Amino acid sequence: MYKTYAELMKGYPNVVIWGTGKIMRKYINKIDPSINLKFFADTYPHKWGTCPAKEIDCVFSNVICKSKDEILSDDVVLIAIEDQRDIEVVSVELNDRGISYCHILEAVYSYMPKYDALQLERYRKHCDWTTDNYDSKKIVKFINCHVPYSYCNLRCSYCYIGQIRDFKHKKNYFHSPTFIRAALSKNRLGGVAFINFCAAGETFLCKDLVPIIAELVKEGHYISVVTNGTISKAFDDLLASGINMEHVFIKFSFHYLELKRLNLMDAFLCNVKKMREAGASITIEITPSDELIPYIDEVKAFAIREFGAYPHITVARDDTTENVKVLTQLSMDEYKKTWGSFDSVLFEFKVAQVYKKRQEYCMAGIWSLQMNLETGDINKCIGNPYLDNIYEDLCREIKFEAVGHNCKLPYCWNCHAYLTLGVIDGFKAPTYYDVRDRKTADGKHWVHGDMAEIFKQKLYENNKL
Repeated sequence: MYKTYAELMKGYPNVVIWGTGKIMRKYINKIDPSINLKFFADTYPHKWGTCPAKEIDCVFSNVICKSKDEILSDDVVLIAIEDQRDIEVVSVELNDRGISYCHILEAVYSYMPKYDALQLERYRKHCDWTTDNYDSKKIVKFINCHVPYSYCNLRCSYCYIGQIRDFKHKKNYFHSPTFIRAALSKNRLGGVAFINFCAAGETFLCKDLVPIIAELVKEGHYISVVTNGTISKAFDDLLASGINMEHVFIKFSFHYLELKRLNLMDAFLCNVKKMREAGASITIEITPSDELIPYIDEVKAFAIREFGAYPHITVARDDTTENVKVLTQLSMDEYKKTWGSFDSVLFEFKVAQVYKKRQEYCMAGIWSLQMNLETGDINKCIGNPYLDNIYEDLCREIKFEAVGHNCKLPYCWNCHAYLTLGVIDGFKAPTYYDVRDRKTADGKHWVHGDMAEIFKQKLYENNKL
């Protein structure tokens, strides 16, 4: 019978953790060490009698594994399994046997405030992270930070999440902003980072994000947020945080047809204006779609009137295809001609890199990271191997390792960030400033001040070996 973790733990019951694999190993140190763990359970006889957590530095390293059949009716079970179908099978069996259970993640979330406090206390007491000799206007890392929130208030036909029908509400359980700041401190990273936040859905619908951004700006990092520009409260909260807006860049995704359909254009324009007036840098970017082609002249006139310049154009991709094809029915020549009319450096560079497998030695994994904001897991890059978890021990150095010549992607579809920021030493590419800025009719720039200087840098110049 499913119960919440709080309900399960009333009366200090005997606890069984069902599952001895990756999920158990990942979370065993993030649950309350004072629980009365009776044994680990597994369906495989060869694991019985072993100590699954023996090689993990935790208080449960001497607890042995037994058959699932030894679970008693008054025991409570934490399911430590990842695959949803397997979880359902285990849940059915436990329900049939009248045994109470929840997933181990609920135990993790319940213990998280205490876990954060203990880690931060140790961090402040034992780790010499207080020295700050880093150039505050020189970035040495790019961190592409995935926000695992997968719901959106728009329904764009070209959306990558919509292509796989994965829109859903999901409650996130983040570590505290102070904890995340410590995990991403300049001392752990080796200097100042440029950190981009992008959700699977609409980034600013994730209500916990603004306080995290504020702490990272206070740490000295430069922050980018990818957003559809319609969540006005999030922008108000960001401004109310009082942080230095010269450290903030907003990538406004301009979903023209959806904004019109849902009567959200005024909110979008208001938020663009609000952020520009507050001193943040911005860019306006369109994801090109075949259905937008009849409106191109209308979009151009609108953009000149409201933004002072044409939007930049990205390259849409079809994530349902094996080689991640460009999402269009046009030939590539027609595609380039149609969207090239916006004179976007972003588009010209991205479309030139489509289907080009990168063979050079790539320093992603050292100069850049792909990070899950909720779990702390880091990969070398999108689609490339797992590296480390930066939340497990704030006093431990982060593991870095380059992709090298072994990139797993068919082509670098985020080349507009990685290649322009310089993860390949000496690679000829425009700067990130070039693909984000526009000069408006009144002589102003979308990207300005400190952010403009950051965007003009190359990681291979700032990380000379």
